[in-house]
Amino acid sequence: MLSINRYNKIIAEFKWLQLNARAQSKHLPVFMSEWLFRHSTARFRGIANCAIVGAQKAGSSSLYYYLNQHPQVKPTFGKELHYFTGSIIENLDTYAKGDIWYRAHFPLTRNLKENDICVDATPLYLFNPLAAGRIYRCNPNCKIIILLRDPVDRAISHYFHSKKMGQENLPIEVALAKEGERLKNALANKDYKERAYRVHSYQARGLYWQQIKNYLHYFSEEQLLFINSDDFFNDTAQTLKQVFEFLEVDENHNISDLSVKNVGDKVSNVSAEVYQQLSQYYRIPNQALFAGLNKTFDWR
Repeated sequence: MLSINRYNKIIAEFKWLQLNARAQSKHLPVFMSEWLFRHSTARFRGIANCAIVGAQKAGSSSLYYYLNQHPQVKPTFGKELHYFTGSIIENLDTYAKGDIWYRAHFPLTRNLKENDICVDATPLYLFNPLAAGRIYRCNPNCKIIILLRDPVDRAISHYFHSKKMGQENLPIEVALAKEGERLKNALANKDYKERAYRVHSYQARGLYWQQIKNYLHYFSEEQLLFINSDDFFNDTAQTLKQVFEFLEVDENHNISDLSVKNVGDKVSNVSAEVYQQLSQYYRIPNQALFAGLNKTFDWR
C-alpha cells in the first residue's frame, strides 16, 4: 500500500508532466515518450553553458525566444527548467534528481559544436539564494545573463500577474503591506520552494544587488552580463549584438522575429501613492546596485 508521502510524490511527478506538456503544446503521451527517450540518453547530452537567471517580468521570455533564432544556440527541452530551484511544484524536488535529470533537457553532445550555446532561462534563479552556488557546481564556466527592470514597474507587473493567475485576491496596497508577513516562514526556514516566497515576493525580488552578490561570490565579472530591460526593448537589435558578443557567437546574425513575448498584464487602478511608496522603498537599494555595477539606470 502506498504511503501518503509516496502518493503525493507520484501526483507531483504527474503534475510536472502535465505542466510541461502544456507549455510545449504537446499531447501528454507524446511528451512522455520524448521525455523517456531523453532521460534514457541523458549521459550522452550536453549541459547549459548560459543561464538567463532573471529578473522575473524583465524580458527573459523575449530574450530566450530571440536567442533560439540564432544557429549557434541549440534548443532546450523547455524554457524554465527550474532545476537549480528544485521546481515550482509542491512535493517535487527536481534538484534532488541530479545531473541526469538536468541533462535530459539538452541536445546530444554529438550534435553540439565547440562554440554552440545551450541556454537555461529560469527567472527564479536570481531570487533563490541557493541557485548561484548550484549553477557553479554544475558548470563553473557558465555565462550568466541578468535582465534588470525598474523594480517599481517590476513589482506592480508581478502583482497583476499573480492576480491574473488566481494567486492574489488582496488589493495591491494590502498585498505590499503584508508581503513581509507572507514571506516570514519561508525566510525563517530557508524554504525557498514555499509558494508565498515565489508568488508574493513583489518588493523583495526588486532588491537586485543583494541577489547579484550571490553570483559575484561564485562567478567572475567576465561571466556576468547585466542588461537594463529598458535598453533591451528600446534598442533590441543593439542589445542582442551585445549578448552575442558576450556569448562569443556570430554577432552579425539577423534575428528575423523580434516580437515581444510574455507581455505583462495590463496595469490598472494603481494610485500615485503606491508608485511613490515603491520608489521610496527602492531608493537606497538602487543606489547600492548602481554603485556595485558602476552604472546607473534611468528608473523611477
